Amino acid sequence: MMFSTRISKMVLGLAMAGLVSLGMSSDVHADTILTFGQSTRTDRPIVATNTTVAGIPVSTTLTATNANVTITQLDNFFAIPPSVPPFPHAYLNFVFQSQGPATSTPNPPFANTDSQNFLGHFEITSGLNGTGTNYLSGALVSAQLQGTNNQTSLVFNNTVNPVFTSSVIVDLAPPTSAAFAFGNVNPSNHLVGLPGLQTFAAFRSSVSGTFGAQAVPEPSSLALLGLGAIGLVAGAYRRRMAAV
Repeated sequence: MMFSTRISKMVLGLAMAGLVSLGMSSDVHADTILTFGQSTRTDRPIVATNTTVAGIPVSTTLTATNANVTITQLDNFFAIPPSVPPFPHAYLNFVFQSQGPATSTPNPPFANTDSQNFLGHFEITSGLNGTGTNYLSGALVSAQLQGTNNQTSLVFNNTVNPVFTSSVIVDLAPPTSAAFAFGNVNPSNHLVGLPGLQTFAAFRSSVSGTFGAQAVPEPSSLALLGLGAIGLVAGAYRRRMAAV
């Protein structure tokens, strides 16, 4: 009887540990689920164009059309077709439209920091024009393009959790994140248009990207939680037997 009691106490202790583990893992954070780089570094597949009114630029559109990229990290995946190599080639398509004018903030002793909000969607797929396996697609309802004036690199990040879909990644719950890096920007970054109504000037650039979504619980945490559940059941059974 004493041995049985010790076992019950040990399992009940594991139960408490399991519950504590669950509580500690309740802090939700995003893990990297996909990264990509260009298959050819010299290419500049990202195209920024300006819409004009009476010859004056008033807005900017960012476009990628079948940009040839290589996926360098694909975590949290469900299933990848057997024919796909460990680091599959893919095609990036996106269209982002500027929302409102750009701003330029002094950043001494460096040049001004330019930023502008954008809205749009992207697709990273195994086939051209958004066909084939959907590695990751999403809508960015609010994203910001930012860079230092007269420099040749820009960053493009979400400011609101993007909504993702995927054929191969299971866990896409918020918090989510999307970040594109534009390099080899040509011509170098600058704003155009009337004062107070400026927009990013037209350019071409290279691209890379990093995306994140809610982390899944670690297997060890799940196992401990399972032991905790067993412990709670064992404890309840012992108390019931003692009352008989």
